[in-house]
Amino acid sequence: MANARLRAVFMRGGTSKAVMFRREDLPADPKDWDPIFLEVMGSPDPNGRQLDGMGGGISSLSKICIIGPPSRPDADVDYTFAQIGVRDTFVDYGANCGNMSSAVGPFALDEGLVRAPASGEATVRIHNTNTSKIIVSRFPVEQGSLAVTGDIEIDGVAGTAAPIRLEFLEPGGARTGKLLPTGNAVDELETGEGKVKASMPQTLASLLTRARSANPAPSCRMCSTTMPPSSSAWKRSDAQRRSRWALRPTSIRRDG
Repeated sequence: MANARLRAVFMRGGTSKAVMFRREDLPADPKDWDPIFLEVMGSPDPNGRQLDGMGGGISSLSKICIIGPPSRPDADVDYTFAQIGVRDTFVDYGANCGNMSSAVGPFALDEGLVRAPASGEATVRIHNTNTSKIIVSRFPVEQGSLAVTGDIEIDGVAGTAAPIRLEFLEPGGARTGKLLPTGNAVDELETGEGKVKASMPQTLASLLTRARSANPAPSCRMCSTTMPPSSSAWKRSDAQRRSRWALRPTSIRRDG
C-alpha cells in the first residue's frame, strides 16, 4: 500500500515541538484522526524513541496541532491540540498546550489563514477548541511573517528570538467550570503523612480527576502545598508515587 501524503509543518512553540496540520487537510470526521496522528509521531514505540515518526520520545516532543477557520465570531482561527502517547496509542484532546499555543498565530499567518501588516505587530485571536477559550497572540512581523530575530530568552531553549505574547482570556474553569472547584482557596487533605494544606485550583483538580479515571498519572507544577521537601512522601520511588496519586494527592512528582 502506498503512503498517503498530508501537508504539514513542524514547529517549535516554547519548550515543545509539534506537527501542525490545517483542518481542511484532515478527514472530516475527527474520529478518523487518531491513526494518522499516531503514525505521524511514530507511536506506539515500545523503545520510547519514536524513530519511525516525527516524535522525539518524550511528551513535550509528541504533540499535534490542528488549525482551521473559526467556529465563533470572536476568533480568527480554531485551534485543537492533541497530546500523543509515546509507548502507547493514547491520544488526548482533553487539554490545551500553552507552549504550542505560541506557534498557532505565526502558523496561521504563514499559511494565509489570517492577515497582518507587512511590518509592526500581528494580533491573532485563537479559539482553543479543547477548552472553549480565547487566546490572543501578539508577535512582531517583518515582511509579512514572524520576525526572525529578537532578544527574548526562555529556559531550556538555546539562543534568543522574537517575543510571542499570549493573553489567555477568562482561563478559569475550562474543565470544571470554576477556578476553585471546591470553592475554597485552601483545602486540608488527608494523606499517609498526615493532614496537609494545599491549594486546589482547576489545574490540580482536573489532574486528580483524570488520574482517577485511569489515565496516565501526570506531574503537577502548579500546586501549592505546605509539605516540606524533606518529607518521606518526596523520597518514595516514582512508581510508588504514581500508584498512590488518586488516593494521596500530595504524592506529586517533584519535577521542579
